[in-house]
Amino acid sequence: MIIGITGKSGSGKSTYAEKLAKDKDYFVLHIDEIGHKVLEYDNIKSKLIEIFGADSVLNGTVNRKYVGDLIFTHRHLYNKLTELVWTSMKQEIDKVIESHNNVILDWLLLPHTHYWKLCDKKILITLDNENERISRLMKRDNISIDYLSKRDSAGIDYSNIEFDEIIKN
Repeated sequence: MIIGITGKSGSGKSTYAEKLAKDKDYFVLHIDEIGHKVLEYDNIKSKLIEIFGADSVLNGTVNRKYVGDLIFTHRHLYNKLTELVWTSMKQEIDKVIESHNNVILDWLLLPHTHYWKLCDKKILITLDNENERISRLMKRDNISIDYLSKRDSAGIDYSNIEFDEIIKN
């Protein structure tokens, strides 16, 4: 069984996924972590420098805030990054799905992927207090309100997506 959990950044997706996994004995795959892992592949870092410039990798580590600022501001760069990492991300996700009977997929962008159709149960996590979400994210990710606004604008609209369950956090 595959459970898909989605929602805005900072809504509580990962916390809910971990609690649900513990109660039901599921493996949780936080797909953002897969994306971060893939960004650290040497071949990906080389291409990041080609596409986004030398500041995209500092001291051998991807400068995610720099790259994020570019991709959240310029849609064509967002698409280039997606093209660069998606094949490797799919390989990692597929390995997990193939090796576990029960999986929870946790990702903001999950409904925009073919994995959404594979989900036996689709859950949206929302947070009633938008100010709390913003405050939590700024502190957790050490980002400015301007950066968060850009990042949120690259998110998706959940209003036209069907869910089996909507959980207000």
